[in-house]
Amino acid sequence: MTYYKEYTPIKQKNIKASSEIRDRLMALGIIPSDLASFFDKFDEDGNGKISLYEGEKFFSWVEKNIKYRYDDENSKEGFQRLRAGWITQE
Repeated sequence: MTYYKEYTPIKQKNIKASSEIRDRLMALGIIPSDLASFFDKFDEDGNGKISLYEGEKFFSWVEKNIKYRYDDENSKEGFQRLRAGWITQE
């Protein structure tokens, strides 16, 4: 009995372009067009892929614009609040 799939090199797999998938998800209403447009801004060369440079720019944007749950990551209280947040979200 085999519990794994036989390996197929990625070049031989039939993988749709990410822009194709994105367009379908937008058509189904799963991804709002304004959200898709926001992420499109990070694909500077418009090839439908995120290069290392583009990924670094996105990560930098996240660091500047997404606030952490608490200010002092070294405080014991901060860790306890974070754990409490995990527990209440499950």
